Amino acid sequence: MKILNHSPSISKEELKVIKECLDEGWVSSAGPYVERFQKDLEKTVSNEKANGYAACVVNGTCAIHAALELLKIGPGDEVILPSLTFIASRNAIFHAGAIPAYIDSDRDTWQMDPKEVEKAITPRTKAILPVHLFGNACDLDPILEIAKAHKLHVIEDAAEALGSTYQGVHCGLHGNLGILSFNGNKIVTTGGGGAIITQNENLRNRALELTNQGRLLDSGEYDETIVGYNYRLTSLQAAFGIAQLTRFQEFMESKKRIFNQYQERLSKHSEIKFQEILPNSTTNHWLVSFTFEGKSGTALREKTLKHLISQGIQARRIFQPNHQLNAPKAIHLASKAFHSATDIYERGLSLPSSSSLTEKDVDWICNEIEKYL
Repeated sequence: MKILNHSPSISKEELKVIKECLDEGWVSSAGPYVERFQKDLEKTVSNEKANGYAACVVNGTCAIHAALELLKIGPGDEVILPSLTFIASRNAIFHAGAIPAYIDSDRDTWQMDPKEVEKAITPRTKAILPVHLFGNACDLDPILEIAKAHKLHVIEDAAEALGSTYQGVHCGLHGNLGILSFNGNKIVTTGGGGAIITQNENLRNRALELTNQGRLLDSGEYDETIVGYNYRLTSLQAAFGIAQLTRFQEFMESKKRIFNQYQERLSKHSEIKFQEILPNSTTNHWLVSFTFEGKSGTALREKTLKHLISQGIQARRIFQPNHQLNAPKAIHLASKAFHSATDIYERGLSLPSSSSLTEKDVDWICNEIEKYL
């Protein structure tokens, strides 16, 4: 491919910090680098409205699983989540032994539909898992109100939303727990990696213990009453992340420039409708995505996708809704219909969004799309 859907931006700074880490002999989870990365991450997600605490782990999927375990969600419990999300969200629920309860999404924002949340609650419901899809914030206020009224936990899947906010607070810090991902295609990467974030310092400390084989922070001994996990981030990954966070604002500015250029070029076409961003939120513009509208929207999407790929441009379909996938365990189709999720999937296209894209790159991609409009 000439242009990948999303590739990391690597500079001399990453190489410098990793060399320091290697020279000092820190390659596993021991040493100062993981804690330093956690502190830097906490500064990134905190502001005058909310103070965030972070526990770094091996990836975002493990972060969701650990969050479920921390809130004692397990076999037989139902977790409400949007069908329109990456499969890792549901896999983590299966790992905890719980049951995914899928609901439909809002057609404009593509996010969990709060109206569907209320309808999905059963006596077995224990938690709600909103997903900040493609880095854009969910409408959390009504979801949090529903959770409070029914005494449910809220775990925010903010895997794609580092830097995004809702009502002035970083995504992932509104519910009981939130999670981030630092996979190679995320706005900040550690190669793999993820984090649990929260405003509750006690919950963060428990997360550090659970994900480090149950090793207690105060004594260094192991709590033999819990089954801990080896979900630790390595020092090499943390070192990479430390360097990436020094460039975070650079990445955010690039993402905004790329999104604005796509929108300016393509939104003038009536066939194209971009994912709507809530007015009370900010977004990191992680993955620029839109739908092809009209009766021929699906056919137009397929023709455009095929053409872009033939030109070496790695565009992608939107995530396939989970309710359409074969599941190895019990699921609950909590919405009676999934019209919006299905329609977005059938018409949606995600464009290359790497922070390293130039204006010339984006112009070329837009030119190739416009050939079919």
